[in-house]
Amino acid sequence: MRLAQPRFSRRSQQPDTDQKELLAPIMARGPVLTSLKTLAKQAEAAKRFGVWAVSVLSERNDLPPRDREIVILRIGFLCSPATEWGQHVEIAKRAA
Repeated sequence: MRLAQPRFSRRSQQPDTDQKELLAPIMARGPVLTSLKTLAKQAEAAKRFGVWAVSVLSERNDLPPRDREIVILRIGFLCSPATEWGQHVEIAKRAA
């Protein structure tokens, strides 16, 4: 289901000190996705999601990068905003 407008307002363009600390593990891997920047507004959710995201996107899991991105793109097509789709299209191209 696509919403007419976002459930959460976007955070300011520049993360504050706490948000930078929360996003540090992800920032170390490359640019931070828009959805994660928005999630950083909720500290506890961002911490837990950050651990999960790094685990899923790392080379240490059993799912090959190409298959992982196909799954993400499928879910993104069905449920996510265009920004999430666009970001993972680029990741998927690198994983091919």
